[in-house]
This record gives sequence, C-alpha cells and structure tokens, in this order.
Amino acid sequence: MSFSILFPLAFYLTSAVSPLQQKIQKILKPYGSQVGFSVRDSQGVELAEVNGELAMSPASVAKLVSSACSLSSLGQNFQFETEFGMTGSLQNGVLDGDLVIRGAGDPSYVIEDLKENLERLAVVYGIKEIRGKLIFDTSFFEKPELLISDDFNGDQDRSFRAKLTPLALNFNSFSIWAVADGNKSKVEILPKGVWDPKIINQVKVARDTSLSISIDFAEEKIRVSGTISSDGNPKVLYRALPDPYAAFARLFKRVWLEQGGIAKFPAKDFQISTSPVRYKKLFSHTSRSINRMFLDINKLSTNFGAEMILLTAGAKKFGAPATLQKSKKLLSSCLNDLKISEEKIRLENASGLSRTSKIHASALSAFLTKVKNLEYAPEYLSSFSILGRDGTTKARLSSHAGRARLKTGTIQNVKSIAGYVFPSSLQPMSMVLFFNCPKCSQSDMLDAEDDILRLLLESKEL
Repeated sequence: MSFSILFPLAFYLTSAVSPLQQKIQKILKPYGSQVGFSVRDSQGVELAEVNGELAMSPASVAKLVSSACSLSSLGQNFQFETEFGMTGSLQNGVLDGDLVIRGAGDPSYVIEDLKENLERLAVVYGIKEIRGKLIFDTSFFEKPELLISDDFNGDQDRSFRAKLTPLALNFNSFSIWAVADGNKSKVEILPKGVWDPKIINQVKVARDTSLSISIDFAEEKIRVSGTISSDGNPKVLYRALPDPYAAFARLFKRVWLEQGGIAKFPAKDFQISTSPVRYKKLFSHTSRSINRMFLDINKLSTNFGAEMILLTAGAKKFGAPATLQKSKKLLSSCLNDLKISEEKIRLENASGLSRTSKIHASALSAFLTKVKNLEYAPEYLSSFSILGRDGTTKARLSSHAGRARLKTGTIQNVKSIAGYVFPSSLQPMSMVLFFNCPKCSQSDMLDAEDDILRLLLESKEL
C-alpha cells in the first residue's frame, strides 16, 4: 500500500476529536487563550486538553506541587521540635541566666502551646524566676525573617503575607475583633497583649457588617471603620504582625506572669541570635506530624504553613540553614525525580502567592497522576478538599459529594482548581483547570468549573 493511501487515514486517526474533548471545548470556548485545562486517566493518558501547553498562573493550586515535594523530602510523620534551654545556673527556682528558645520552623505553634511549655518550665523544672534575658535562637533560618513574596504591593498587612520566622507564634498574625455592644461598637485585638497599637474605633452599629481597616505601622495605629451588625455576631479580621519576635516576647512575659512566674526583664528586652546559642537543653516541644498539618494547609489553603514546611524540607535535603533558594532547589529536584519538566512547572514559592509562577495544565495533570502512586499518596490525598463536604469546596455540587478531591486557588485575575475526580465505575482521573482572565466574572468561572466537574463525574463516554 502506498504512502499516499496511508496518509489520509493516519491524519484522520490523529486529528479525531473525542466527544469528551468536544464538550469541554464548548464549555471553555468563551475564554479563548485565557484558560488551560487537562484531564488524564489513571494510567496517565491525556483524555482531553484545552491550551494544556500554555503557561498559566496557578494561584494556590501551586500547593499541590509544594506539599507533595515536602512530603517526599520530610516523610509523612515528620515533626518539628522547638527547643527550650537555659544559660547560667538554676538554684532554688531562680534562673540566674537567660532562657533560650530555638525555633525550627514549626508553623503550628500557637499560644496554647506556649502556655503548656511555660507551665512545664515551672512545674517540671521548678523555674519560678528568670533574671536574665529571653533569647531567640534563629540560626535554623538564613535570616531571622523571610518574605515569600514582594510583588503584592498594598497587601503587606494581610495575614497571608505574614513574615516567616523559625520561631513563629499564632502564624505570626493577630486578629481584630469587632462586635456590637448595645448601641456602640467594641473593637479589640487578640491575643491580648500581642501588640498594643492605638485603636481608632469608627465603627457604627447597623443592620449589616461591612468593615474597613487601615494600619499605620510606623505610628502604631489601627483605624477601624464601617458597620457592625446589631445581631451580636462578631466580625474577625486577621492581619500580619509587624514584629513577630516582639509579639512573642510580650506574650511570653504575659503568660509567665499570669502563671505566677517572676521575670525582671521588660517584655521588649529580648535578644535575637542568628548564630547558634550555647545552652543547656531543658526540653523540646514536639509538633503534630506534617501529614496532619497539610489537612489545614490544603483544605483551607494556608500559605504560611506551606512555606514554612517547604523551607524545612529544603534544609533537610540540602543542609541548614533554611533558605528560599533551597526551597526552590528542592522543587526542581522533586520534579526531576518524577520526570516532569521544570520549564512546565515553574514555582517561585510554595503557596502560589506569586505573579511569576507558571504551570502548564498538562504538566500538572501528569504530576498528579504520578504522585497518586507514591508511598505518601494516602496522606497527600487526604489533605485535599472533599467535594461537597469540607474545605474550600464544601458548598459545591452536593449531588456529587465525596466524588472529587480538589485544591482551589484565587488571586486577582486568576482562578484555578485541580485534583482528582472519581467517575462511577472508573479509576480516579487527574484534572487541572486554570483561568487567567482579568475581565472574567468570578461567578461565570465558578460555573464553568462546576460544569467541567459535572461532565467528568457523569460522563459515560470515558
């Protein structure tokens, strides 16, 4: 048979468009080149794609890559250890020296942990009075403070941009509470004593709640305006601390004094040591395992935790101190191990809080297909939002509840969703959908996401 006879048949076979591809193209046609989509079967065969080789901003869907790579490096059962130690001597309950706290990047350490640890100092070790300073050993990080992004100007006070520190407390953030108190409003900062700015309360009691916050860090002022509902339900807004170490020291002294301890040093009299401090170790506070942390990080899309864990993973693989460069190097190494092109998954950080991170939908669907067969896949998969049941997809497609594990992402002009869908009688499929669309309606994009999910879950043509 001649080549001229074979060619038309070959062309027809390779250019044929499946019914699934046709339906997906119809749903996504209005978005043109501002959308990227890919879906693969359990064997990694791409069943349909639209602009799958187009580089797109992923937003928080980037956490699917960073969390998998962190789990690969650290292991599912890794736990952080925050060390408490002392210098000088301890006699009759008096520590005639400094109390040292060495951070190791635990993103889950909260004020309840601090209270328990200070009780342990008093009850187990008999410390009643601290005569020296409070020293923060920050040597685990390259710098005492790291920022995950510098290209979101105007959002410096938002909690998703909180500074990364090896010794973090309450995600290095604080909360501003507003509530109606009769005909007046009340505004307070929690935890009590974490920061003491002047609060200018201009909030009025009304039917609905609509608050606006302006923070002047230089003048240490917070202006809260707008309205709070008279129904008695408080409104809580979260913001990043201007100085996480000063906040930690303030809370340390407050809790220590409340528990009956004595501390001669002022709360502001603390020391940051970027070099390892020589001290006698008293004990370590051990965190929960990172597979438990990722339940919050991916289901609720927590930037702070994703970044801190990736920093630790990079330090484990390439040696301390932890640096942002080592984090990126870890991502590259992880992608190479899975034979995924670095050019098609380019991340600037772990959380997706970046305008320069770019991912090809087809590359990410291939990544997801490979990861689900690895040792840590059960822990990885359990961290995703369960469609119609929890996390960021709790309120979606209740008629298909439980049949997809997903991660969503949103930043300005970007909306994304990716994960695994479970059609009836079929193996799980890996699905990725990116919108990079400055003028698109959020509701329209949400509807398109749901249409795609519904199509994949209900289709009998796969």
